Amino acid sequence: MIDLAWRRWARANVAITAFTTLTPELELAERIAGLAGNAPSNKLEVKTLQGFDADLHASRTEIVITRLLDDLKPTLDQMGSRQVLRVVVWCGRSDESEGLGDAVNRHWRSSLILPHAQVEVVPDVSWLDVERYVRQQRRAVLLLCTQLHDASEEAQQFTETAVGLLFEPIMSARRPGATPVRLFRSMPTAIESMAADLRQLGDAGAVELAKLRMGWSCGLGKPEKYALTQAITDSGLALKGGANGLINLDDCIGPVGPISPWISLALVTELTGYGQGAQLIALREANSVRLAVAALAGGSGALEAPGEVSRNLGAAAVLVCMSPWVAALLAAIASPANAFAWTLGGIGAAGLLAILLMFIHPLIVQTRAERDLQDAGGRLPTDA
Repeated sequence: MIDLAWRRWARANVAITAFTTLTPELELAERIAGLAGNAPSNKLEVKTLQGFDADLHASRTEIVITRLLDDLKPTLDQMGSRQVLRVVVWCGRSDESEGLGDAVNRHWRSSLILPHAQVEVVPDVSWLDVERYVRQQRRAVLLLCTQLHDASEEAQQFTETAVGLLFEPIMSARRPGATPVRLFRSMPTAIESMAADLRQLGDAGAVELAKLRMGWSCGLGKPEKYALTQAITDSGLALKGGANGLINLDDCIGPVGPISPWISLALVTELTGYGQGAQLIALREANSVRLAVAALAGGSGALEAPGEVSRNLGAAAVLVCMSPWVAALLAAIASPANAFAWTLGGIGAAGLLAILLMFIHPLIVQTRAERDLQDAGGRLPTDA
């Protein structure tokens, strides 16, 4: 029961169906993974994006976001004109918010991007909020982030980058020819419990620790990095790339700053699509650390969303199919004159049992599993 509770919690996921990045280094993902060229190595130099100069009609931020939208348009158009898409824009600059939202809407209409856009310019972006919105509301989110030196004095200490990510509910992402990357629910952790939490994530999650191929560190401080490195070593993982098996973008393209988790996630998505296996992401969110796993969606039962494996549709179908025969047999023995009424009663009873088996039974099992977990002295994380 305890294992079931953790599995249902840890295997919730969203799909990443499209992404694009703008970084000073070309082919960044392939070079980091050793698939092309030399691995980038720049820990100190702050670089800028070239070829995105402001003009009389648009700021640099608007031009960069326009480029992100152009790159994502083919996938966005596949969603169709009836879809209402939430578009979240972050640029790290509050005084540009109103004009930036208008600019995104203008380019959206002029480019004839099919879904209807609901544009929001936000002061910050939460990893947990994006996960929770897509999973609970069952709606897609397009995230557009830019980190340019024009934004503020603080931004000038970071390398210029930009990223676009399209998140969708896993059922909506199953379009012909599309193989989305699944981002599984992130797990809160702390320095003192990181080793145990990492093992728990591997035991209960959809991806075993032994199947992780790469690890990414996003905005972690030294204590968190050391704790994560020790946890990885204790678990026997041999991750590819980076120092001690952890890739840190700050070591590749200079100081990355607040946009680091989203750039890293886009690179993870790209490399997962290149067959580089499941990947671990460790990021700092507010005052805590979160662990997440991304893996290519497939037909494995291990990757089924919670609830899909709990509803025993086969058993329900057998009950419905067998009920007329069982009822007829009982009628022939007990009351041949009321055979028709017996048959209708049997079908109705089997239908009721089928509904109970499909919908109510999983809830009962989940409640018992969570109760057993609490009785054993543990608890599931409180975030949904």
